[in-house]
Amino acid sequence: MAEDLVLSDHHSEKIGNYLKFAKFQRGKHIRTIEQTFDDMKQSRLMEGTFTADEVKDMLDELCALLRGDLELELINTAHTATLLLIQMCCQAQQWHLKLNADISELENRDLLEKVNKFEEKVISNHSLEKGLTGSPLRLNKLLPLAENAGATQLLQAEIDRLNEENKRLTDKLKEVEKQTIEILEKKSMLASLLEDTQKELKDIKEGKAEDVEKDLKHLEDEMYEVKKELEETMCASAYTQQNLECDLVETKQQLLEVQSQLQLAEKELEVKLSETGAFKNMKQILATKNEQIKALRQKLNKYEDDTTEDT
Repeated sequence: MAEDLVLSDHHSEKIGNYLKFAKFQRGKHIRTIEQTFDDMKQSRLMEGTFTADEVKDMLDELCALLRGDLELELINTAHTATLLLIQMCCQAQQWHLKLNADISELENRDLLEKVNKFEEKVISNHSLEKGLTGSPLRLNKLLPLAENAGATQLLQAEIDRLNEENKRLTDKLKEVEKQTIEILEKKSMLASLLEDTQKELKDIKEGKAEDVEKDLKHLEDEMYEVKKELEETMCASAYTQQNLECDLVETKQQLLEVQSQLQLAEKELEVKLSETGAFKNMKQILATKNEQIKALRQKLNKYEDDTTEDT
């Protein structure tokens, strides 16, 4: 954007109006600042001399007033520029256009200087129709457009877009038709396979009905034989169980008899053993030993008593 800018008469007029408006706002703000200083002079500079603190207070008050006015003016300027951009964007949207802005060029010294000179030309009511050599902004006229040229271009762009969309949908339709044909062929094949399978199943049912009846009869005969064998086995098992129970009772009786005989034999053995001479001699010896042990214990006790008395 370092080269000269090219604007139509219409756009040049609009920019000139905005610059006039901005100049008017600046003048009003300058007058506000001057009025602030005048008020400060009339209200505070009534005495001949002032202390340092009084001067400091006046400067602080003046600084606060100026800061508030300046901040408000900057906010209004930013909002005004934003409103102007919104108007341009809304007009562009009506024609389905997308505007771009290079924010980095807003501090371009060369372009700002050109805008300054352009403003001077506008304010001094110089002609804006000529393209001056070395002019900050070259205001060349654009070639006239045919009637409804903008609408025609938009219509052509929409037609091109619709043609592309139509082509895409046509390709998609062909693909869907191809898939549909494949699905129908597969469905027909499956239907034929199902019909053949049903026919084979029907033939199997009709042809093997007799075989099934024979197999069923054979199974019934086998079940009867198995049932018969089971009954015989159960009868034999019951008979065997009864015999085992009888044998068990007899065995228990025999065991009791044997135990009784064994007890009698033990008693007879004890009686016979007690009647033998060796058993009697052993018994007499044990009695004599017991008497001797008792006599020794008595002597021992007596000795222990005498020892206790001596101590």
